[in-house]
Amino acid sequence: MGLLEDIKKDAEKSFTKIQSTEEQQIEHMLNGLFYLDKNIPEELKFLKSVMTRGAETQERKGLHASAIIVSDDKFCYRQQVLSLFYKQLQGEQTKVGLKRIFAEGDAIHEKWQRLFIRGGLCKPLDCDYSRFDNDYDLSYTPDIICAIPEDYKLESVYDDNVKKIPYVIEIKSVNTFTFKKQKYHASGRKQCQLYMYLTGIHNGIVLCDNKNTQEFKVYKYEYNPSEIAPYIRRLEQIQEHKSSLENKNKLVKRHKQCSCYGSKKVQECPMRDVCFRRKKERLK
Repeated sequence: MGLLEDIKKDAEKSFTKIQSTEEQQIEHMLNGLFYLDKNIPEELKFLKSVMTRGAETQERKGLHASAIIVSDDKFCYRQQVLSLFYKQLQGEQTKVGLKRIFAEGDAIHEKWQRLFIRGGLCKPLDCDYSRFDNDYDLSYTPDIICAIPEDYKLESVYDDNVKKIPYVIEIKSVNTFTFKKQKYHASGRKQCQLYMYLTGIHNGIVLCDNKNTQEFKVYKYEYNPSEIAPYIRRLEQIQEHKSSLENKNKLVKRHKQCSCYGSKKVQECPMRDVCFRRKKERLK
């Protein structure tokens, strides 16, 4: 027992992740995906569904799960409530450098989604498919919903005698420095936990891809209600503020960092024009 504790302490000092046996087995299984032949019909279905989904409008509107789990200094109730009623900026406020990073992340997501389809772990519409929760007015898009064989072997995917366990998969791309230092991916874990709550699937994996070397790690989680309790409370409070605006015409106050239109936080906000009454265009 003492030796094990010493190993854990040494690992923490060197930022080394101690993997569970299950995580090692999952990584071994996922490495096997790279040896499979392309499933051209199914992979093309996925690519077409991603590229044409929402073709009638690319407009971003309403609540999104990724915005709910941000830190307190970034989260703004006013922004979220306004997004339920008014059109928001569609990325005009985002710097081009960040857009390049997003594009790289999209490519890494697509790589893994196609691999999961190729291995028979999921179907095209199980990848990057947006869902909507009516209770919270919340859009959320799990990267992958899949079924993994209980024995973590690819050859068991089509074996009816081997139980398949449903998983929510969240994919994150990181640089080499972060990849080596992190013990887990903080936002990935929160997002995965929230998706497990929303889907009712109580097993999740955060898959971290080193975008410099293509190494990857998996972090396996079980659903933990206490981890997402603060974010459920946020969603409930948004509904309270929404009701107050609808019934009393009373809007929740601005974030404390948003003292004027020219402030940094305001310039990064997609609801800035509506918030400061520069422009108001209602959602249909």
